[in-house]
Amino acid sequence: TPVTVIRGSIEALHDKVVTDPKQVEEYYSHLLSESIYLQRLVNDLLDLSRLQNTDFSLNKEEVNLLSIVHESVRSARRLCAKKNISINFESNKDVEVIYGDFDRLRQMILIILDNAIKFSNIGSTIDIVYRNCVLSITDYGEGIKKEDLPNIFERFYKMRDEKNKGGTGLGLAIAKQIALRHDIAVTVDSKENEYTTFSFDFSKAVNYKGV
Repeated sequence: TPVTVIRGSIEALHDKVVTDPKQVEEYYSHLLSESIYLQRLVNDLLDLSRLQNTDFSLNKEEVNLLSIVHESVRSARRLCAKKNISINFESNKDVEVIYGDFDRLRQMILIILDNAIKFSNIGSTIDIVYRNCVLSITDYGEGIKKEDLPNIFERFYKMRDEKNKGGTGLGLAIAKQIALRHDIAVTVDSKENEYTTFSFDFSKAVNYKGV
């Protein structure tokens, strides 16, 4: 779709179908936004392809999971500012050592937080809780329709929503692959117009014995 839009816009400019300066400026602005979207799409596809390739190794080492969560929350708070959304993080401990790829796990959490912010209402709250090896991220926005729930981790699947028009439909597929590569179980619970909770069970990562 972005390639088709870009080509159509360039052809209109090249063939002088559009000549009005104001319209030309709009076309250039549209071309820029579509090219940014295309770049994001290509990068997401490359990410997903790498993660699905079993020969692609992750940079796994002993890391503090809660440090990853804290850093992800700090990054997400910048995105929250535009919608005046607050993030609450609760944990029954300060350190939880697991064997994993710091950057990829941060990417996984940020994908979920980005979605939570995107579908949350202005001035709402996002709750993050870590207890008994399970990390849960809950937003209180529009929720996910029951018929959409089984498909949300599929590539290119995205809800037809104005808030999601800039999404590539690959974020949750990437998050799921990162979870799979770390032996993390992922579940989703949602009620339309009430809440959505993504839960990550890190039990196997926490109990990793280095074998």
